[in-house]
Amino acid sequence: MALSRSAKPKMLVKVCPDTAALRMTIGECGCRVDMENTYPGRLKMQVRRKGADAWQIEYPCFDVDNGRAEFRFDRLLWELCAGRYDARLLMDGCECGRFALEMVQRGCDVSAAGAETVLSKEHHFAIEYPPGVTDMFDTIVTFSGSLTAPMDHSDQVLPLCEDAKQQLCALSLCKPVQLMVYDNVRSELVEFSGCVGSNHNVVVQRGMGDTTPQRFPRGAKVKFVWSTDNVLRAKEGC
Repeated sequence: MALSRSAKPKMLVKVCPDTAALRMTIGECGCRVDMENTYPGRLKMQVRRKGADAWQIEYPCFDVDNGRAEFRFDRLLWELCAGRYDARLLMDGCECGRFALEMVQRGCDVSAAGAETVLSKEHHFAIEYPPGVTDMFDTIVTFSGSLTAPMDHSDQVLPLCEDAKQQLCALSLCKPVQLMVYDNVRSELVEFSGCVGSNHNVVVQRGMGDTTPQRFPRGAKVKFVWSTDNVLRAKEGC
């Protein structure tokens, strides 16, 4: 399908210094493409001061899910001065739509039609032992690591550094244990029961509890949490 070009912004999105991500239906700003056949590498966003000639910042699409594109922001955007900015979408290097960004100090949680801004999240996990649990998870309760590569929705292996892999692979577990993978936008429970192969691959089941498989960037955190299932298993013991 041919891409349509729009010179005027079709929507206004407000962002704050703590806006971590933007999820949007790109058709709302003029991109006429088949989202079912669109993958993150094809789509980019560029931002410039309103009326400027040069585009200042470029963000690749982080994820495409349920017909919506997600872009992750960083300090390059957060440190922009307050005011109005032009934004455009590029599909395979060609402009397909435009919208307006406004940097504000408050009110950025009000979504425009077809767009959702996601504020940066801080995750706080209980570290105290729940009442009645056994010591079966004592060897993993302090585990904490981070992803050494991006992790897609369908990936079954946690990309961890060697030290973290060795720590998990050395465990002797009588029951599977759940770990939380998270960043400042998303979180997901995965279940680990053992390592596979000579490379000590940390194989997990995805989307446990009430979570669903997510896409995570390099650097996302991985740690033990007292999930509902972990508490129940620790109370039952081996």
